[in-house]
Amino acid sequence: MFTAELLAIREGLQSAWERGYRVLTCDTDCLAAAASVKDKHDESNRLYIHIYVIREIRYLMRRDWQMYLQLDPRESNMVAHTLAGWGARDPFLIEQWSNPPCGTGILAAFDRDMF
Repeated sequence: MFTAELLAIREGLQSAWERGYRVLTCDTDCLAAAASVKDKHDESNRLYIHIYVIREIRYLMRRDWQMYLQLDPRESNMVAHTLAGWGARDPFLIEQWSNPPCGTGILAAFDRDMF
């Protein structure tokens, strides 16, 4: 899931920038991904295979915008967890929706009521 989370963060930031968003909160439920992106001095061997994606995310975060990376508990974001699972099954598929995909509406209601 670590790789999927990093790729999702990178693609989400790139997409938001291209669509003109300049104020953004990026939520993740993966502590390892958030920590690896935020710790600019940690480029240890354990991150080696991911270092290029991590550096790309750091580069995107330094752009001229208000961008916040926020850690959310997995239990409070069922929509993101479900979409990450879809992405993990087909890592070469990148989709962007203008409306929530079918089946996520009930999860969004659950997320809202949960916290």
